[in-house]
Amino acid sequence: DADRMAAAYLGISRSIFLHELGHALICELAVPSTGPEEDAVDIYSALQMADATVTPAGHPLIDRTAPLAAGYAALAWYYSGRLSETMAPSEGAWQDEHTADLKRFRNMFCVIYGASPAKFSALAEVVKMEERTLARCEDEFRKQNRAWRAILSPYTRISAENPEGLLP
Repeated sequence: DADRMAAAYLGISRSIFLHELGHALICELAVPSTGPEEDAVDIYSALQMADATVTPAGHPLIDRTAPLAAGYAALAWYYSGRLSETMAPSEGAWQDEHTADLKRFRNMFCVIYGASPAKFSALAEVVKMEERTLARCEDEFRKQNRAWRAILSPYTRISAENPEGLLP
């Protein structure tokens, strides 16, 4: 349907944009990375996608499709990883310094799920996410969210959404 199609396009394109924005933040602002840069910016992207599911944007289409979009942002890596499993090793070895797709999915989805488990429990069942992984996702979301907010606080504005920001 139209909402699912909009969510798929919005989720995948916004996630890629946010991933690349994470690289720009690390490079241009010289902020520290929370681990290998490719993994860190995946988490940054997931945090921003998750934020849209808990903080209304004030736009009906975006607010209605935000949870679906966040799910599709992670599912892109799930389906890519599942497809890679069917390929010969030389066909699927394009990832360079990126983490393998199924691990990228798990890492991103865990952060997104941790922001709002109730909104993503059905998707967790569909992809058969392990209970032991899901059990740590809320803590993982809080830990990663706290780290990125601390890293970016010198560059954010004080507001209801970012009270720890240091810019007036």
